[in-house]
Amino acid sequence: MLLGKKTEGGNYILDKHPNDNHRYILAITFTNKATEEMKSRIVETLDVLASNPDESPYITDLTTMLGASKDDISKSAGIAERQMLEDYTNFNVCTIDTFFQKILRTFAYEVNLSSNYGVELNDEYVVELGVNNLKTRLHDESGKKAKSLSHWLWMFVQDSMKNGSSWDVFYKPKSKKTVDNSLYNFAKVLTNEVVKKNSKQLFDFLADPKNIQAFNVALNEGITNLIPEVKKRVDEIFKLLEGPDIKANNYFTKFLDALRNSDNPFLIKDLDKKVEKKIADRSFVNKKSAEVDEYAIRDHLEQIQDYCTTYVSYKKILDHTYKLGLLGDINASMQDFANENNTILLSGTNDIVKRIIDGCETPFIYERIGMYLHNFLLDEFQDTSRMQWENLLPLVRNGLANGHDSLIIGDVKQSIYRFRNSDPQLLHSQLEVDFSNDSIKYNEGRSINWRSARNIVHWNNAFFQFLSKALNMNEFYADVEQDVSPKNEKLPGHVVVARREITDKKKDTGGSNDSETESNDNSNDNDSTFKEWATEKMIVDLQSLLARGFKQKDIAVLSNTNQEGQLVISRIMKWNIETDESGVGRVAACHLVAGGENCSQHPEDARPVRGAQRGRTRDAYGVETIRGKPQRGYGHFGGF
Repeated sequence: MLLGKKTEGGNYILDKHPNDNHRYILAITFTNKATEEMKSRIVETLDVLASNPDESPYITDLTTMLGASKDDISKSAGIAERQMLEDYTNFNVCTIDTFFQKILRTFAYEVNLSSNYGVELNDEYVVELGVNNLKTRLHDESGKKAKSLSHWLWMFVQDSMKNGSSWDVFYKPKSKKTVDNSLYNFAKVLTNEVVKKNSKQLFDFLADPKNIQAFNVALNEGITNLIPEVKKRVDEIFKLLEGPDIKANNYFTKFLDALRNSDNPFLIKDLDKKVEKKIADRSFVNKKSAEVDEYAIRDHLEQIQDYCTTYVSYKKILDHTYKLGLLGDINASMQDFANENNTILLSGTNDIVKRIIDGCETPFIYERIGMYLHNFLLDEFQDTSRMQWENLLPLVRNGLANGHDSLIIGDVKQSIYRFRNSDPQLLHSQLEVDFSNDSIKYNEGRSINWRSARNIVHWNNAFFQFLSKALNMNEFYADVEQDVSPKNEKLPGHVVVARREITDKKKDTGGSNDSETESNDNSNDNDSTFKEWATEKMIVDLQSLLARGFKQKDIAVLSNTNQEGQLVISRIMKWNIETDESGVGRVAACHLVAGGENCSQHPEDARPVRGAQRGRTRDAYGVETIRGKPQRGYGHFGGF
């Protein structure tokens, strides 16, 4: 796209004067770091092609694809690089949030935003403010509004206590992993795209407590109206069982009598299951009875079954309508914060942009933001949310309609942004639906893993095969196996699966691809002893790897949290001290110190820990602490 131009036949030929091709391309990824890496790689690739094309791994493919010589490609690459660097502001590589913000700022007036609005990146902070402001609203509001809010909060407290949680619903969980009935966890639904997509209609409705009351009345009326409908169906079944030669099954008629005589038949225990059983048994009459219209009877029973489902749905909704009121009040508090601070939530950007794009002609959007985009390169597509894709789709379609190609890259297995509404279904199946009438080329077959050694790839494939079955996620993971790259085929790699049982019953881990599987069964250990066991197991593994000839740079130790990372560092540094005299198995590590002391092995990589704080000391192993707690910092950690 940078060096070529597309012919009417759909092929690319070399563009000998690629003066501004970079202006027509938008490359999108998900992090600022990835953006900078992508920019650097593009410039570096062009530079190699321009200065020494024989050193470029792409030159052979480019000569074939563009039908040009190395010298001609080199000249075009030099022109493209020079033009791109001179016009760097129009080198459109950015995050998806940055691109949408550019659209939003351009159309701020149309969506009633001031030109100097801010973006609040921390949604959780605003959610927390909204919850805390409920207390203030409870005291400031008067009349029915205060009474309604008080009632909703009391019902929330009661539900929390029924579920075994604390009555203090304003308690903020210390861990993001904590699942409880706190208002903070409950209110996070306000950042969900489904809520954002319907926010205007929803919160306009919830602004007045009378609407919720009216909704409750309608639900109760719906429940009340279902009872005579059931009895009407029962009467119709009895009519079908009338006749001198018809002998109805005694158990069946007793069941029907119970429905007809009950003030509320839905209160009969397991009514839906009982109806389902009657439909399946078909024992409506005795063997010696004349035939009856079984199809008609079954139809009435199936209708009763539908009424049961409706009743349960109405009751569930009725039991939780108070939560709608709470959401409305929390959202109102969040909007007050946004208005007072002239800001919008990052999670709300996609919804606003969607309103802009839905109401505008696509080329006009480009003109307003100063871009004339033809080609789109969407990286890490598995982390795209549905609303983000709905915003990008008309832009991509416009490019395709004008004969311009786009590229979408992703891996369903690497979907890591579920907390930000990412939808791997987009990559897995939605693209085929959206472009069913277009000429779309897919990378058919298994993908190649270019990064990992042979055993790593084999173990990864085996793991996702197991995962797809265990979690019933075949639609995602059943066909995502990877092949080993030719360059890594001779690199075996090393996989250790250290398994620690937490129940008395041991489970079989199944096969492994030249992997080692170990088990340490102890059901009584708590979390701290587990971490202690894990760090000791890590040291044993590190010793084994170093003894077998692996280099420090070949090994990485990963942890779930920064706190656990500090435990890993502490234990390795303790190991260094233990082996310092002999020098056997010593691992390079960095001391995280306030003054920014250099690494013991790689001083060039050391950087100072951010900020000077009181109480900063080091523990016995050299790990920096503040008031006795391990701290995050910058530094190099050898190969680990």
